Amino acid sequence: MKPALKKINSAFFPLFIILGGYIVPGTNNTPLGTVLVFLSALVFFCLKRNKSLYLNKLNNKLILFFILYIAAQQVFVLAVFPTIPFGAHIKNLLMNVLAIFAILILPEAMDEEGLERSYLVFGLIACLGLLLQTFQVYVLHGLTRMIVLPGMGSFLSEGTRNYIDYSYNRGRPSAFFTEPSAFATFLAPLVIMMLRKGKLFVAAIASICMLLSTSTIGIFLVGAIWAYWVMFTVPKKGQRVIAIFLFLAACIWIFNSPLFAKAITKLLNTNLLSNERSASALTILRQMPFMDILTGIGGTNVSNYIYSIRQMNMSDVAVTSQGYVTSGFGNFIIYGLLGGLLYIHLCIKMAIKADKWSRLIALLILVLSFVQTITFNLSGIQWFVFYALMRKSEAARISDKDGENR
Repeated sequence: MKPALKKINSAFFPLFIILGGYIVPGTNNTPLGTVLVFLSALVFFCLKRNKSLYLNKLNNKLILFFILYIAAQQVFVLAVFPTIPFGAHIKNLLMNVLAIFAILILPEAMDEEGLERSYLVFGLIACLGLLLQTFQVYVLHGLTRMIVLPGMGSFLSEGTRNYIDYSYNRGRPSAFFTEPSAFATFLAPLVIMMLRKGKLFVAAIASICMLLSTSTIGIFLVGAIWAYWVMFTVPKKGQRVIAIFLFLAACIWIFNSPLFAKAITKLLNTNLLSNERSASALTILRQMPFMDILTGIGGTNVSNYIYSIRQMNMSDVAVTSQGYVTSGFGNFIIYGLLGGLLYIHLCIKMAIKADKWSRLIALLILVLSFVQTITFNLSGIQWFVFYALMRKSEAARISDKDGENR
């Protein structure tokens, strides 16, 4: 039963990520993809005889300590901010526990080879959707919006529908995702897996699609992943020189190609650390009382905190971004000084203890945390699960080599 369940989990995990933009009908915007991920982890956990959790011991302890700290913090913050509804703290704590549960269980509940195959299928389908949208925008000079999966229109929240209508006027390709950055974040692990297996053509196709999305984060991810491949994974010095030459030639072509002009212009005019959510978080941190920074605000809604509890001046931040924060800065707001530092410490420890490709994933998690919201949501689960799977695979290969040497 367990091997079959691993194959099922591996086959559907990429689809669950895509379904993150949909909600469970009749709920208060509960993401459908997140629920399906939790259920797949729970089913595997219940059917597995050995209930031990997988993640390397150091990170396992750090993550469990992090959730114990958050649980204690919720109780403390309830006393500090008695006006915050008790239910908000409970919901926040529950979602955090479930996310960490999924991160600990799913690497054991999936087969790496099966996940690679399914990710390749869903990734190429997403690329095809984006290429069709690109043709519509750049060749037909039309507009485009998120491709809604057949029969799934009723699973979209009202906010998502409004955002899709808004993004239609901007005409940026995003395939099956609400925005280009979500598409790029979904596709990045596929590029890493393909480079790791030496499948450069597929990695190049996926990378080109990420660039065509015009996502700033996508451009950063493409550059970071390929630069890492050139500098740290190409084995021989002569091959590395050739790879560096080809990488630089590709960069020159991309920067001068009219096909990517919109994406490059956007990148050159953007500071990754001064995006709207980072600006919102920094504005809040500057106005927070020192004791609030120490304790964090717990499970309360950030908008409720800045408007109802502290009446902050957010005039320097775009109205659409007020109350939204990136994880790197937002962890300090929500979980306090210790919680923010614990998260950064966890990412650094993950990178130190990792090998080649898993180290790249750990570093990307840390960087993306300061430009996206990924702590304990579906995107964060995706990245942490890939990190753990990569660690597991690398440990198995080292073990096999040691066995052969003996």
